[in-house]
Amino acid sequence: MVHISVLQSQLTKLGIRLSRWFYPELRELQHIMMDHEKIIAAAPGRYFNGFALLVATDLRLLLIDKRTFFMTIEDTRYDMVSEIDFSSRLYDLTVHIHTLNKQHNFTSIKYRSQLRDLCTYVQQRVWDLRQVAEKIETGQAVPAPMLGVAPAAGQAQSSGPPLATTFGPTPPQLPHNLHMPQAAKPHLPKHIGFAAMNGSRRYSPPVYTNHLISRSRSYVSE
Repeated sequence: MVHISVLQSQLTKLGIRLSRWFYPELRELQHIMMDHEKIIAAAPGRYFNGFALLVATDLRLLLIDKRTFFMTIEDTRYDMVSEIDFSSRLYDLTVHIHTLNKQHNFTSIKYRSQLRDLCTYVQQRVWDLRQVAEKIETGQAVPAPMLGVAPAAGQAQSSGPPLATTFGPTPPQLPHNLHMPQAAKPHLPKHIGFAAMNGSRRYSPPVYTNHLISRSRSYVSE
């Protein structure tokens, strides 16, 4: 849980001073945010169900509406945002947030510049996440700032293989003195010419030739 004074300090740096009507949302925000989470942009305003506080952190987009016997908290990750745009008029500014299953229209009158900065930051985060997804699909190296992780001090960015192949299995290493046994070659009789063809199993002379050979051999023996 983050202390409420830390949240007020971060909002003051953004030029936001919440009135007492938004103190319930601020007290609820300290229970939602994590210790390492940081507020990037915020703006109080109204949506379709009443007044609420819209906060963009470095991890997610929060919409908080806290009233007596009623509370609404919308936790939207940046990879769930499909489209976000804004429309400005003379006295107010409205941000249209489209997700996979819902749509929010958030309007602010006093903090129009802060709401526009919030919209710009969310657009940049959505664009970065889509670029990371495309690089992973094509097998390219992803820089650390696009992943939201800062490189260590004095450590250069690695240009190694993509994340999907970093921890792949390695083939086993075989010793060099290992020799596979070779099958013994069959013993073949060494014949030349017609004797080799006649002794081969693949050669079978015609019947008429065998008959002539047998008759010539009988004449010689006589």
